[in-house]
Amino acid sequence: MSVNDLQELEEMAVKLEATARKLPQGPNRDDLLRDIARFRAKLAALQARGFNGNQGEWMKAKGK
Repeated sequence: MSVNDLQELEEMAVKLEATARKLPQGPNRDDLLRDIARFRAKLAALQARGFNGNQGEWMKAKGK
């Protein structure tokens, strides 16, 4: 998975959240928004940890 893939997934998540917010209020909408928030948090964690998609491994040091 490359950095571009992660960015595309984040853009999709933003669109999903916007669409979910248009749904009528209720438990289903709340569940969807929670799921989307968890997914976005996982994406952010991957980005923050420096996932190096080209080599398919976690970067162990700065600059690698």
